[in-house]
Amino acid sequence: MEIAIYWPAHFLARAEHLMRAVNLVALAHSVECGSEWVAGERGGYADTWRQRQDKGCEIIARGLHADIVAGVLIAAD
Repeated sequence: MEIAIYWPAHFLARAEHLMRAVNLVALAHSVECGSEWVAGERGGYADTWRQRQDKGCEIIARGLHADIVAGVLIAAD
């Protein structure tokens, strides 16, 4: 499970706005809130936060798939 903490930074390093959205929306969900909470705390629109989070998750999923195909996925102990 701890390896999942690494994924946004690894796969979204060049898109800080997506990395921030993935992390903040995940945090919001962990306390039973959503992108509306993130928008209230950080500004902007909930739809924008949600779209950026979705895009970031898609990039992470593609990167994980590519790593699996290449045989370089790091396994957690």
